[in-house]
Amino acid sequence: MSHEGVPGQLVANRYRLVSELGAGGFGRVWKARDETLRVDVAVKAVSLTRARSAEERAERVARAEREARHAAQLRTHPNVVAVHDVAVEDGVPWMVMELVSGHSLDEAIRTQGRLAARRVQQIAQAVLEALCAAHAVGIVHRDVKPANVLLADDGRILLTDFGIAVRDSDTKLTANGMLIGSMEYIAPERVEGGSDTPANDLFSLGVTLYHALQGISPFQRPTATGALRAVLAHDPAPVVQPGALAPLVMALLRKDPGGRPTAEEALALLRDGGAARDTLVEATPTQRDVQLDLTLERLVEAVPGVLCIGLGITASILARFEHVVFNAADREAGYTVNGGVLTVLVLIVWGLITVGSYILARAGVSWRIAASLAIFGGGIFSLVGIVNILSWAST
Repeated sequence: MSHEGVPGQLVANRYRLVSELGAGGFGRVWKARDETLRVDVAVKAVSLTRARSAEERAERVARAEREARHAAQLRTHPNVVAVHDVAVEDGVPWMVMELVSGHSLDEAIRTQGRLAARRVQQIAQAVLEALCAAHAVGIVHRDVKPANVLLADDGRILLTDFGIAVRDSDTKLTANGMLIGSMEYIAPERVEGGSDTPANDLFSLGVTLYHALQGISPFQRPTATGALRAVLAHDPAPVVQPGALAPLVMALLRKDPGGRPTAEEALALLRDGGAARDTLVEATPTQRDVQLDLTLERLVEAVPGVLCIGLGITASILARFEHVVFNAADREAGYTVNGGVLTVLVLIVWGLITVGSYILARAGVSWRIAASLAIFGGGIFSLVGIVNILSWAST
């Protein structure tokens, strides 16, 4: 019988496997039927077939037991997937969990792209609630990422997979220097060999929220080494969103763990808005400098956009009023505007306005406003240019 399960298999004389829900490096997750309580559950079998040694096999079993122990500490929390039982079948541990109907945040980003700010704020609050509870009992998750955030069909948002989480009292399960977690979401102090602290989870949450807001992961690179280098050295472009969410995300992404807000401070910022923002600024003085830098950076980014739109409008005016380009003596001498030149001019005008609007959008102006400006400005002035071409060509 397969150690990772087959449809119809009965685990621990109680859980009947129905269908596979997913698989990863550490095992498979199945939908199963609890034949004692007659309810559907999710069960995860820890993969031991890929273990290269008896030591690694023991480590995987210990990790499964630890995940169950950690999750059991938080089983009543509304934002943590509940673990009901751990069953052993032929030496393989099976974790029995609440069956959540829905999909992961990772799947949502891959299918929808960037998410609405209001939705991301809901996700941030739910995960922060879960982290507050975990950190309160000394548990550091160590693998907060979109794939471990579940968006349930009933509206709940849950943090799952405490498989590599550590607690103050846990025995170390990995060899010295071994880095566990998803590379692009790992906090920089962990990359440099630092200890596991709640601040690690807050950085990972910052990367997760940035990914959801922007539609791209700020530190994703083609290789794991490249991702780790990006985590250490790359500063992502500022998030452009109204309200408390943008400054919170950027604060969570600080390289210095001491400069990040705690889960409690982050929750206060989301709940209280501006008042909590002021409190957070006072609690972490570097926040004021960060916000000022972001404001100045956005202003600098907006300057080229304003110049491009200004040049486009100026060129349109020059094309519209023929007397600006040719004086009366020129017209009496028979000079006129070449239609091809005007066509190029109109294209330049439209391009300048479009590029300028795009730059403004990147600098913080609403995409809807910027796109409307590009379409309206470029379209109107292009139409004016076409009218000029027709009128001058008939002269």
